[in-house]
Amino acid sequence: MAGLVNAIEGEIIPRLMLVHRVRLDGPEGPTGSRRPGPDDVDTLTGLLLAREAGPAFASVEALMLRGVPLEAVYLDLIAPAARRLGALWDDDQVDFLQVTLGLCRLQQIVQGLGPACSIDAPAPPSSRALLASLAGDHHTLGLRLVGDLLRRRGWAATDLPAAPADEIVAAVRREAFDLLGLSVACDAGIGHAASIIAAARRVSRNPAIRVLVGGPAFAGQPARATEVGADATARDGLEAVARARELLAAGARPVC
Repeated sequence: MAGLVNAIEGEIIPRLMLVHRVRLDGPEGPTGSRRPGPDDVDTLTGLLLAREAGPAFASVEALMLRGVPLEAVYLDLIAPAARRLGALWDDDQVDFLQVTLGLCRLQQIVQGLGPACSIDAPAPPSSRALLASLAGDHHTLGLRLVGDLLRRRGWAATDLPAAPADEIVAAVRREAFDLLGLSVACDAGIGHAASIIAAARRVSRNPAIRVLVGGPAFAGQPARATEVGADATARDGLEAVARARELLAAGARPVC
């Protein structure tokens, strides 16, 4: 019941879970592996709404066994399936319980994929990131995707979803993070984000901490990153990883 209540309160509003899909040149990934397409999204969405949870988990595992890269599973399958559930809810094609259970299952799939992210990290992580969203901003799926993508590349990434401002600031004071990633769901959170970033820079155990922002509040408005005092913004999970790498390579120079 705790997980179900969490899904009802935190995941039912689909627009808070948006993860922008990466534009691809074709159906083949960089290694030649087939990437999930609309049919795969339709299949997973239907399975998420089925009576039993097992087939949905099995369908994702089957894709990965065929060599589909984890990034493609996240960005071309899971994120679109979340949006599809939201669209079905908006169109009154599914009821409250169905979409809630579907989103809860999707969250469980993401949690289950987490351990696979250590495959590409043969050496101990050298970079540390704190990924947080504001209190009340419960789009935890997108935050978890970014964290898992970073961990796959050897980062030590700590997720702090829907956290009070003082908890975020206390975390960067306590530990020397290289990167603070802050997700903001709505325009009302812009001012809070600016205050958190300013406080984090003042007290950070790492004086050279970089700040990356994202989320719906920055979609189509990248200039807001500068307004809140961040070093960069990202539109999706893969861009967030690239931006994080650029920030650490470029030092404190903003790359917005």
